[in-house]
Amino acid sequence: MDRDEDTSGEEAGRWARFKAGTVGQIVAGLLPFLLVAVVLVLAIAIFFGVSAKAALALLGLGAVGLGAFVAAHN
Repeated sequence: MDRDEDTSGEEAGRWARFKAGTVGQIVAGLLPFLLVAVVLVLAIAIFFGVSAKAALALLGLGAVGLGAFVAAHN
């Protein structure tokens, strides 16, 4: 067995651990926003009595409307 083959295996393992840690940090950072989005979609679906797809559409329309409102007043 070559020393280079062993080194590349260690580097691959180190790279995999680095990627896993980075993905974990990204998910942990986005988790509060994801939870709020899920709760908001469920609240819209329950309040308006529509499906989850329709709730997402309503949420999207609301976001577009809010963006237009903010752009108009700036």
